[in-house]
Amino acid sequence: MKKLFILSAVLLTTVMGCSKEENGDDKPVIKFKSYSVPEIPAGFQGNLVVTLDVADGDGDIEDTLFIQTNWTTSTTTLNYDPRRMPGIGAYKGTNLKAEVQLLLDNTYVIPNPEGYQDNDSIYFRIYVQDNSKNISDTIVTPPIRIYHR
Repeated sequence: MKKLFILSAVLLTTVMGCSKEENGDDKPVIKFKSYSVPEIPAGFQGNLVVTLDVADGDGDIEDTLFIQTNWTTSTTTLNYDPRRMPGIGAYKGTNLKAEVQLLLDNTYVIPNPEGYQDNDSIYFRIYVQDNSKNISDTIVTPPIRIYHR
């Protein structure tokens, strides 16, 4: 009887460990890769390119990105801004791994709402929702220095 119980427990653990929901295959995964520049000037005009690696076990990641701008010297919290995920092709039903470049203009790379701060940096919190409404973990990008001329 003891052997049957142990065998059942091992089999149940194996089946649960292999289920798609448990291993996160349906949940999108995002990772920060790089910025297009090492620092940005105050009064920045243009686009900051944020490169991300994305993966999705069922390939339906083309829904929405949510981006929140933050500053290292500020306690101000902005709302997450939803954006359409950049087109990466139709891969529904397949395991997808891709690189995505986000062009963040002056609506994201904005001055600190609490005013000029010495040694200020800007960073972003980003998460992804796929077409099945699965949500990735929220990543926090490294701070990028804002320099004043």
